[in-house]
Amino acid sequence: MAEGGGEKLDVYKIALCGKSGVGKTSIFHRVLGNGFKKNTLEFKHLPESKVEVQVKEKTIIIHLWDTAGMERHKALTRPHYQGSHAVLLVYDCDETDSLNQIETYYEDAKKHTNGAAMVLVRNKIDQECCSVEKEDAEKILCNHIEKGLPHCKFQHKAETSAKADTGIRELIQSVAEYLVQNAEPSNLQNEFEKIKQRNKKQNPAPSSRC
Repeated sequence: MAEGGGEKLDVYKIALCGKSGVGKTSIFHRVLGNGFKKNTLEFKHLPESKVEVQVKEKTIIIHLWDTAGMERHKALTRPHYQGSHAVLLVYDCDETDSLNQIETYYEDAKKHTNGAAMVLVRNKIDQECCSVEKEDAEKILCNHIEKGLPHCKFQHKAETSAKADTGIRELIQSVAEYLVQNAEPSNLQNEFEKIKQRNKKQNPAPSSRC
């Protein structure tokens, strides 16, 4: 990743949410460039991390938050959503219940964020059978308002496969471009310097002693 000449980089927070098992952690690690593991417990899992994204001539930092298993106990709390510029609501294209639960996560996200962009993510599209049709998702997640015109709650919709590494980069890039144009960054601190210092602490230079 480029250093950006030491300039102060804008930071945008993106939170992941959805039913356990839909692939949120796999998406999280794909964004960070960590590859794919069938058993995500094999990852040394951090609930949040930062990655640089280039938007035209501008470098920004995406501060990505995973649920770290909290959704198993219905314990997604205010801090998970608070300050988010976008929320990725993920469902498994072969599990109807994961789609049905999106509505609850959507309401929680709206409650605890201040105008965050809502992004619907249809994950695991690499599967041979996807029992949840996109049209069914539209019926559940989109309202019909005056004059019968469709009104969808989501600024973006994406189809991804963390396993096949399909659509992940496009998803993050499109959301990043939207945020640069439509959202105020959380701060203008030099986050890149913080990341460098953190990496130095985690990966100290090897000792020269014999």
